[in-house]
Amino acid sequence: MATSLCSPSSISNPSSIKIYTTVCSPTHCFAPVKPTGPLHSCLSLCGTFLPSTILGKFTVLLSHLRLLYLTFCLIFDVYFGLEKYDVLVLDVLPTPLLLCALFLPNLPRAYYCHFPDKLLTRNQVNGVTVKKPSLIRRIYRYPLDYLEELCTSYSNITAVNSSFTKSVFLETFRKINEEPVVLYPAINIKDFIEPVKTKEDASEGEEFVVLSMNRFERKKNIGLVIEVTVALRKLLRKEEFEKVRVKIAGGYDVSNKENVEYLEELKEMVKTSKLTNHIEFMPSVSDSTRAHLLLTSLCTLYTPSREHFGIVPLEAMYAGSPVIARDSGGPRETVEEGETGWRCGEEGGEWAEKVVRLIRERGLKEEMGEKGHERVKTKFGEDAFTRNVIDFIERAENNNNNTQATGIFPFVFGAVVLAGLTMFK
Repeated sequence: MATSLCSPSSISNPSSIKIYTTVCSPTHCFAPVKPTGPLHSCLSLCGTFLPSTILGKFTVLLSHLRLLYLTFCLIFDVYFGLEKYDVLVLDVLPTPLLLCALFLPNLPRAYYCHFPDKLLTRNQVNGVTVKKPSLIRRIYRYPLDYLEELCTSYSNITAVNSSFTKSVFLETFRKINEEPVVLYPAINIKDFIEPVKTKEDASEGEEFVVLSMNRFERKKNIGLVIEVTVALRKLLRKEEFEKVRVKIAGGYDVSNKENVEYLEELKEMVKTSKLTNHIEFMPSVSDSTRAHLLLTSLCTLYTPSREHFGIVPLEAMYAGSPVIARDSGGPRETVEEGETGWRCGEEGGEWAEKVVRLIRERGLKEEMGEKGHERVKTKFGEDAFTRNVIDFIERAENNNNNTQATGIFPFVFGAVVLAGLTMFK
């Protein structure tokens, strides 16, 4: 829930960027904004006193309220000369766009939509309804969903993270006429070691490391990894299966109730399936451990359905790890079928068959790994992303048409001052 501001002429210069946010946990944030990161000095923490929930409820409403507070902090900074910006780049929720259009009409507004928030409710999984919402919840959500579409329409340009998200965006926001542009996320390939090229037969190694990398959330469908392992036990010879090591790693927050509950559910599934000697859970691994796991894995299983984009398949392919993913959402655009991995359905047996191929077919892992590495470098690397994001920001400026409107801030501020003077006259 950060509002970023930067200049397209010096986008690579951290001093030209300021990030407005209400929270930034040193243990649960991206490396660039950690205390030792290059963007830490760009952070502007505002409204840290505002709660994210009230007794575990009203998450979306409070998210909007925190963004409104951030927006007024931004408006105050600009109007009183504390800061000067060339463009506003907003993500997650579009709430500030309407206010910025009214108060700062000369500031171009760009919005990056990861996925329509109205489709990320407790009753849905990535836009698919799994439980009919109650009447009270529908009444509660209606004005918030209306506000999301209204505010999105005030963006000078909107980007989405995949063609899949673009199709969902157009289907969800029917009143918005302008199509969003697709701006694929990139990975920082400088933080990854080049994959080791080897012609050694996979079956000669000591272990077959099968990796899963996801947050411990139910929508990530990590239970499928356990089903795949059960199927592997049936398909492989005993001596082959003894070498299989499944490592389930990913983001884990002890304060997140779902993370805690789901990890316990997964552990119970492993125990029931009698796979404790083959499956290891690795919550909240460090960046270096994450890179090591990707580099040393036989393959990476990516189990979410209708994933908006999915950064893990890119990281895996760059590290030389073939990806086996659900045949839906973002992986349809990143994983080349039969070239850098495979896309499968819901049955664990189908996934297991692909893993068996990588174990038994000499050189297949290395061949797929090399193709995946080159694909990420050419299409999803930082150079390609930088070119696209600069074009995105420049289009926001052009679409704003350099409007010289005054905005309503002076009138509102003047009215407040006048009312105050009148009261104390």
